[in-house]
Amino acid sequence: MTPKLTLTYGLRYNLELPDQEDRNQYVYLDLATPSPLNSRVSSLGTLTGGPGFTSVNGNGRRLQITQKRNFDPRIGFAYRLDEKTVVRGGFGILHAPPFGLGNSSAGYSAVTTSNPALANGVTPQFNLANPFPSGLNQPTGNSLGLNTLLGQNIGGAQRQQRLSYSEVWSLDVQRQLPGNFVISIGYVGNNGLDLYTQVNYNQLPDSQLNLGSQLLATVSNPFYGVITDRTSPLSAPTVQYGQLLRPHPQFLNMTAPSGAGRSTYHALQTSVEHRFSQGLSLLFAYTYSKMMDNVGDYFNAAQFQSIYCQSCDRSSSSQDLTHVIRLSGQYELPIGHGKPFLNRGVLSEIVGGSL
Repeated sequence: MTPKLTLTYGLRYNLELPDQEDRNQYVYLDLATPSPLNSRVSSLGTLTGGPGFTSVNGNGRRLQITQKRNFDPRIGFAYRLDEKTVVRGGFGILHAPPFGLGNSSAGYSAVTTSNPALANGVTPQFNLANPFPSGLNQPTGNSLGLNTLLGQNIGGAQRQQRLSYSEVWSLDVQRQLPGNFVISIGYVGNNGLDLYTQVNYNQLPDSQLNLGSQLLATVSNPFYGVITDRTSPLSAPTVQYGQLLRPHPQFLNMTAPSGAGRSTYHALQTSVEHRFSQGLSLLFAYTYSKMMDNVGDYFNAAQFQSIYCQSCDRSSSSQDLTHVIRLSGQYELPIGHGKPFLNRGVLSEIVGGSL
């Protein structure tokens, strides 16, 4: 821009295509579609949600809806105050890839279990020749729609997932000192948005917690005779009252990886560097920083204590390191091309360089 000012700028566009499967056997978590159970269970209001399937009911083959507005601007500057002092700064946005599939095969897998012995724990019920006399449980595929895995824990990817991204900015001053030394001091900030974390979308609303022990009371189960999977507590004649107050009472937990997290990072960064002199370079760096978040690191399996107050989990991050000191060095060997020793021939090309 001027003899003292240099600008760098650009715009990156990200198009992350969601996964698809050759046989269209991917499942996502549907939270909004009215349940087929509404015609059989009317005492709980309108029931919604369940496993959603790709390539049915107008759904495309891809697991999620493609996001098409992921623009990442970048801008930076360098300004020379004088012959020995430079000020630099910049800002950028960086998107992350989509979260993993999660449990995206519900309905296309099945587990068959059996009790190998009678109640005495000794007398065998079955033998190796016929370990499953009632047959093997068969996957239902997408034939049951939202009624798949009724009364069970379900999970999957979100159909409309927000991609995580970071806003990063920095400002620093660098000064050349006598004796081939360079000192710099600067500030770095990072704002993490829509960070991935597992969210239970079937959590009891906070407004119901004031019922206290009433939530554990046993009441008549409106799903009795409707949900027939005997491994589910919702197949019994009675059920805990709190289960019926969940947003989707026909299921237990309903989890999905969601872009619900936030983080902030602020750091003072300083360094002293001794440039090459007699083949030696040294760097000392110190960072004083603070990082806060409400979700933990990328692979953290922990969930919000309450999805209705996500900011309540904001605290010092597990990745927070207040003080970081680094010391590194580089020594260029006095051998090789242009050096005092072994400066000719093939051997000079092989052994020359730095450590």
